[in-house]
Amino acid sequence: MKVLITGGTGFVGSHTAAALLRDGHQVRLLARRPERIDRVFEPLGVRPSDVIVGDATDRAAVHRAVDGCDAVVHAAATVALKKADAQRVNRINTTAAETVLELAAAARLDPIISVSSVAVFALEGASLTVASPLSAASEGYARSKGDAERFARGMQAAGAPVTITYPSGVFGPRVPEHPLPAMHQAAIALIRDRWVLPSGMNLVDVRDLAAAHTAMMRPGRGPRRFMLGGHFIRWGEMADILDEMTGRSPRRRKVPGAVMRGLGRLAESAPVAPPVDFELTREAMEDATRMVPADSSATLDALGMSFRDRWSMIADTYRWLVEEGHVEPEWAGRLMSSAALDGDATP
Repeated sequence: MKVLITGGTGFVGSHTAAALLRDGHQVRLLARRPERIDRVFEPLGVRPSDVIVGDATDRAAVHRAVDGCDAVVHAAATVALKKADAQRVNRINTTAAETVLELAAAARLDPIISVSSVAVFALEGASLTVASPLSAASEGYARSKGDAERFARGMQAAGAPVTITYPSGVFGPRVPEHPLPAMHQAAIALIRDRWVLPSGMNLVDVRDLAAAHTAMMRPGRGPRRFMLGGHFIRWGEMADILDEMTGRSPRRRKVPGAVMRGLGRLAESAPVAPPVDFELTREAMEDATRMVPADSSATLDALGMSFRDRWSMIADTYRWLVEEGHVEPEWAGRLMSSAALDGDATP
């Protein structure tokens, strides 16, 4: 199949493009900055040669991009959580989704994969599934993804072959983005000090996410929804894993959830950014202190796949962070003397 990918120079999009190319598909990128393509794909060992220059919010560019394609993966998005970024986030995450999905359906692409997020769901109940209620978020990233989600579901209700995927915090090596995504920023903070908050985090390896998108590349399946939550790891468990993995046991910072949420609200209104090396916002701290497990069992059964073990996912991520200079080698301890980073970007 010939597959269009939006956001193909981003973390999720680039790994998905690489997985599709390895599976024998043709890939076309819709890219705003084509000069980034060589740098992004060199570490992945493959490179799409078909590129349409343009923005996913530009109807004319999207129309050119879908022409001649069989399917699409809409991965263009931003996860900026700061209040000041709300307008830009809404333009990218909502307008782009509406434009790409509408024109893809008009061009009869199948499947039309829309990469959503667990952020669209309300943090209620014991776990998150594709049937969980949507969040009532009124601003920021969660609202933008929620608006895009409702549009995608409306298209599903009308019979369009839209497949919606719900990744959690996307982890793993070979991130082409600067600054690093929020989960990688949190990883850097955790390797130095063991932050222990209430609840935990859902982490999915980008390579597993790419493999799932590739497995979904089958026409004629109709509207579908897939949770891709990966592993739920409590903050205390992550501290234990890092202690064992690195051979180091730095101090543990146990902080009540209410305190972190309050700090997030204060940080958004502060005239200067707080001196921390992770994203300290109200929305980020709500997720960090109230998250529940995302149940991906139905997805794994339907696609006949499994997630790589959490140890490998975490170790590969930290080795890459060290190799790229984001983390000092001494903080990684004995981790860097163990097996080398797997050179393959797919399972």
